[in-house]
Amino acid sequence: MKRVLLGLMLILALVGSACAEETTATRSLKQVLDYFSAASRLNVRAANEALEKQNVTLQPELIRAADWRPALQHFCAANDLRIDERKLAERVLIVWQPVKVSLDVQNADVRSVIWSIAEQARINVVLDPDVKGEVTLKLKSVAWDTALNAVVRSVGLTAVQEEGVTRIKP
Repeated sequence: MKRVLLGLMLILALVGSACAEETTATRSLKQVLDYFSAASRLNVRAANEALEKQNVTLQPELIRAADWRPALQHFCAANDLRIDERKLAERVLIVWQPVKVSLDVQNADVRSVIWSIAEQARINVVLDPDVKGEVTLKLKSVAWDTALNAVVRSVGLTAVQEEGVTRIKP
């Protein structure tokens, strides 16, 4: 109970009058992640310093959330951020922002489309030899992980993250 009250007090201090006025508040990502670190007793950090300095928006729904985890998930979704839990055993959560990609193709080889997403997002990709199919899509400024998942699912494939590499397989 004390952690819930501490978390609510911290977020009220962070947001100030936004809760009472039912408006949004703008803060640096670092300020918000410091709140989640205190509320969760984890080290919640941005993936890089430039991201930490970005301003983000807090909504009244976040302010009223009693549990830090759903509040963090809601906050990240609202600000187009992702949570990397690979270091959770070390009590660390990393918040990152995916690169946006754009594609407009008709009846294109799925291998070429995946490669194009990987190039735009600067990610490492390994394609299984059995990756085959054609896709037609038009994506404009979509998070790379959302775009990649949409492409692979459309042809019955799976994307698996393994140590900094995305492996595409049937």
